[in-house]
Amino acid sequence: MTVSADLVIAASDGLELAEIASWDRFRPATLAPAEFPVDVVRLEGSSSPPLVISRARRAESLKALPATMRARAQEAFERVDRKPASLTLAHGRSLDLAGAPVVSGILNVTPDSFSDGGLHFGAARAVERALAMFEEGAAIVDVGGESTRPASYGAAPEIPASEEIGRVVPVIEAIRSKTARPVSIDTRKAAVARAAIAAGADLVNDVSAFRFDPDMAGVVAETGAAAILMHMKGIDPRTMQGDVSYAHPLAVIASELAAALTHALAAGVPADRLAVDPRDQRVCRQLGARAITAPPYQGRPNCAEYVGSYQNGPPHPS
Repeated sequence: MTVSADLVIAASDGLELAEIASWDRFRPATLAPAEFPVDVVRLEGSSSPPLVISRARRAESLKALPATMRARAQEAFERVDRKPASLTLAHGRSLDLAGAPVVSGILNVTPDSFSDGGLHFGAARAVERALAMFEEGAAIVDVGGESTRPASYGAAPEIPASEEIGRVVPVIEAIRSKTARPVSIDTRKAAVARAAIAAGADLVNDVSAFRFDPDMAGVVAETGAAAILMHMKGIDPRTMQGDVSYAHPLAVIASELAAALTHALAAGVPADRLAVDPRDQRVCRQLGARAITAPPYQGRPNCAEYVGSYQNGPPHPS
């Protein structure tokens, strides 16, 4: 299955429409205020400019399109309306996505994390903090043993898988001895993911979207874990801010995440166990049906803040 990166981008007025049109360098027709809100339908790879469709006249506008274009646009709109009820995890657990946004607690068991400076480096303190976050409302706790901070906070050294396993596995085992609540492992390495899942982790949060370690997709599929695939420039957090320019602020990210999802599905990971993290609230609204939010750091979103659930089809805007 090839995941589509077609987008439906909402515009509530002429100013929003003009901004969206500028991304693809096309000039939309002048619309009366009564015709808003509109949806801009961007068909990936199409030589035609994006379609601007008034919601009040969607049915007749779609009917007037050529058959192939109409089918793709209708499929994109159908994806908008799909609301996944849950994200299936390993070990028989799941995350309920039917209600309010799901909160993920971030637990860094590193000595050099930019967000907490090693505050929870040590199994006893880490477990205490994990249990506290569950009490504070977290639906899942994300355990990470290697700093993936951007270079702007000081380049983080890459550590071997054995050291990362030594940091996270005792913490996950201790958390699991205290609670059956969902736990995720934040890692790029397949060996770490396998050890963490064996210790009780239910989900793999991979900042490289399975691109860093070619064995990661197979491990996730084999173990029955869920996965969050994050957008990042390149595969190394230390260089991801070297080039932050985008030809199109949504389409490039959508295309890369669609490719990551296609790869995961081909490796045997079921769609109901996949989620995406575009790393941007606006992008998440375009790609995901639900968001998993992590606590902000100093008033700004954590790098894992916005996670859109993917299932029942390709990523889609809302």
